[in-house]
Amino acid sequence: MRHLFFIMIFLLMSCIVFGKPAKTMYLASFEVHNYDRSGESIAAEIRDYMSESLVSSYSLISDDEVKVVLGNAGLNQLMGGSSAGSLKQLGAKINADCLVYGKVMINNVNEEKNIYKVTISATRLDIDSGLSKTERISFVGLEYTDWASRALGEALTDKRSGKNAIEKFEKDVAKFEKDMQEVGENLGKKFEDKDDSVKRRDESLIRSPRIRIGGSYGGMFRTTDAYINKLYDQNFLVMLDFFFYRYKDPVGDGVDLYLRGTYRRFTISESAIPDAKISATEYKNRIGYFSSTPDKNSLLSIYSGDIGVRWVGSKYLLGSTISLYLNVASRYNYAIKDPKVSGEEKVPFTQWGIVGGTGVEISLIRYLGLFAEFNMGYVPMGEDKINFEGPQVIAGITFRTNHWE
Repeated sequence: MRHLFFIMIFLLMSCIVFGKPAKTMYLASFEVHNYDRSGESIAAEIRDYMSESLVSSYSLISDDEVKVVLGNAGLNQLMGGSSAGSLKQLGAKINADCLVYGKVMINNVNEEKNIYKVTISATRLDIDSGLSKTERISFVGLEYTDWASRALGEALTDKRSGKNAIEKFEKDVAKFEKDMQEVGENLGKKFEDKDDSVKRRDESLIRSPRIRIGGSYGGMFRTTDAYINKLYDQNFLVMLDFFFYRYKDPVGDGVDLYLRGTYRRFTISESAIPDAKISATEYKNRIGYFSSTPDKNSLLSIYSGDIGVRWVGSKYLLGSTISLYLNVASRYNYAIKDPKVSGEEKVPFTQWGIVGGTGVEISLIRYLGLFAEFNMGYVPMGEDKINFEGPQVIAGITFRTNHWE
């Protein structure tokens, strides 16, 4: 349970300060019925949220403590909802003053909208006296599980507030649903009153790139090495982005996760003759040199694969959605140096690194837009540590889909 560590610290400090130890309690897992999705997850949530109400009155015993005394079989018996008599015996063995156990009934009352009615029944069993106290709470909508579990935990304590905890929960839910209904009615009315320009704005803002295709040409993607920049002409760069996860609000602000593939082509500059006095071994290990004077068509190809994240902020202006973003990615480079000379073999180079940048996107229509990006990075290639991730300017088109559903 995610809260137990902090709960134990809280209880320890309470005992030190006040000198009166709280009663010990073990909170068993709840049985979940009629729910074919993730019953274990629902049971764990109920257990966690109930513990937040119970911790102020009891010292909660963790599963690890139970395992030490009873072992895994005993823990499973406690978690499985045994009879009251068996639970009393098990509770005595783990020195618990009381146990809480119960069950959850979940019924789908609207299959089309996946609306569920939930009933949680919980019993507190006092080990010494054998007396028990059972409370039950019902509600419609799984989103109220946290409120209900806390209220039920409060009701199982002997505190004065526990007497009205369930009644207060029901009033809070009724007030919340009434407020949300009023908000929905107001929003619906406003939407009906919107003119076409406002509707176009909203339909534009809820879309963002799913796929981007871009490129660069000539000196728009330089390296950070002056020798390499003179040695090679930058022919062209092509790039493809795929955004596999988009977490955006209705106006387009949020986070994207993306994959990127890039191909860059470099050829030997006719005005630059590289140093040919280098051994064959050095030639194979150093990406910026050749063991003989290369042909004018000597080629360097770099294939890159990125996985990255970007942070986006959007604004609707002059009929277009304008988005500014910052991005950072891990990059894997695979380069092939091809001298195009008889007897000279192609040499591959690989290296991991990092790139980052900033850019702007502008929507043209709902599903199509343009982008421009500036980025740099550090991916040192070969023994000469040539970094081909110099300043790069890339531009292209975006294919936009709905990110808000």
